[in-house]
Amino acid sequence: TDPRNAKSSGIGLVPDDRKVDGLVLGMSVADNMMLGNWDSVSKAGIFQPARETERVEHWTKRLGIRMASASQPIGTLSGGNQQKAVLARWLEANTKVLLLAEPTRGIDVGARADIYNAIEELRRQGLSLALISTDMEEVLALSDRIVVFAQGRVVGTFSREEANQDVLLVAAAGMDTRE
Repeated sequence: TDPRNAKSSGIGLVPDDRKVDGLVLGMSVADNMMLGNWDSVSKAGIFQPARETERVEHWTKRLGIRMASASQPIGTLSGGNQQKAVLARWLEANTKVLLLAEPTRGIDVGARADIYNAIEELRRQGLSLALISTDMEEVLALSDRIVVFAQGRVVGTFSREEANQDVLLVAAAGMDTRE
């Protein structure tokens, strides 16, 4: 329950409401991306601005973050670019397990594709990902294993091959999907 313990254990969270739980809107893009990642931009406890610039440029290019300047307030970016900045923060932290809660809610189609590509790349690299989503297409496209919950309990577990929209909807409705 303590974010510091989770981070030190290698667990990160891309929250479903980035503006409330994921960003400090008045701070710069760079500051938001490096928030909690002091070790990666300092040496012997001394902040290294050149290192911060290097790391921000790395994530900006890798995730396709579109912005005028890393010093602009993150609140001025589109929702998709804000979401990519939250993702960059956790990738900079060398997260081992990343929880993604509604990662593409409220973002445009282009940013959605960028986020999907980043998630697929991370999966291929072996990062453990837990996707929490109400978007059925997103779940089917990005998941290797799907666990369906209804009324706070697990009602079905499916491999990518077993899952389709009908099977998941039947499970979510609380009906037995397997004979």
